Amino acid sequence: MLSYFYNSYIYEVCHNYFQIIKDSLWNTPRTLTYSSHLATAKQYQSIQMNPAFVPPVYHLKPKVNHKKLETILEEDESTNYSNLTNFYFLSLFRESATTWSIHGLWPQTDAHNYPTYCHPVTFDLNLLEPILDKLEQYWYSQGNTLPLDEKFWKHEYAKHGSCVYTPMTELEYFQNTINLYEKALELDLPKTFYNPQTQKCLIPVNQKLEFIPPSN
Repeated sequence: MLSYFYNSYIYEVCHNYFQIIKDSLWNTPRTLTYSSHLATAKQYQSIQMNPAFVPPVYHLKPKVNHKKLETILEEDESTNYSNLTNFYFLSLFRESATTWSIHGLWPQTDAHNYPTYCHPVTFDLNLLEPILDKLEQYWYSQGNTLPLDEKFWKHEYAKHGSCVYTPMTELEYFQNTINLYEKALELDLPKTFYNPQTQKCLIPVNQKLEFIPPSN
């Protein structure tokens, strides 16, 4: 019996010295006795067995409602659109000092807000075959390849084409935009409506697809 207690005492001392050396190397506070480790284990076991234990709650990212109004943050100082409601912007990219390409035709609720993804639409590239040459010439993606162009057109049609004020087919949406683009170049409108501060060219168009003159 004495031998058993002696051996237990030796084990406890050796165990404590081992923990001291380990803590000094890793700089992590530890409990020094075997009995305290056992108590910690029993405490953990009681928590696991406790039916009142509440697991942590993870907050998930809320779902986004795509049928919403988005906002144009930059103020356009070149023209005054404050009185316009329920119209379109023909949005163009400035490629150089004299060349422009199409960004999109955007329905607007007012000068700074616009609806997006109003209803599901199906995009079919085959339907655009009659105007595909002009689309690739005027309305191209940054990569300027047909697969990337197709993604660009699909995005614009789903985001903006789904919100047009007058019902249009897919072909009509793109054809009307091309017609407006060609007419805008003919009238030299990009030069009038380009804002060098925001680097945007937003040309207002009414619901009859007619250009709205700037108001000063």
